[in-house]
Amino acid sequence: VSGGAEPAAMRLLAKGKEAADDATVAALGMAPAGGRLMLLFKRRHHAEREGEALVQDGVARLAELRERVSKLTLRLRKRLLDAAEAQVQLGALEEELNAISLDLKNAAPNETSDAAAVRRERLAECA
Repeated sequence: VSGGAEPAAMRLLAKGKEAADDATVAALGMAPAGGRLMLLFKRRHHAEREGEALVQDGVARLAELRERVSKLTLRLRKRLLDAAEAQVQLGALEEELNAISLDLKNAAPNETSDAAAVRRERLAECA
């Protein structure tokens, strides 16, 4: 597996044509030292990598949001905020949580990957 990509996500082009999935370099008439091969990724590979990156970003943003909620809770307990200011800040935090949730819903990592499991966990946390 090259670059962490699954073989099903790759396409091999040889002599200007896409090779069959079971084709070998020898069967294509290319010696290991000769000929040119081009390996391309299928479209879903890029979407899955982007989805994994979105999940990682969402996890980081949720951690930051949790920290901000903790700080706000502490300020409320110490009565350092009045009700109106607290309500405004809570509203902003809720909007940010909704945006993170939407980004996680739109992320499309490979469903068998660790990122997909993390995505499901974080979406449940956002609910």
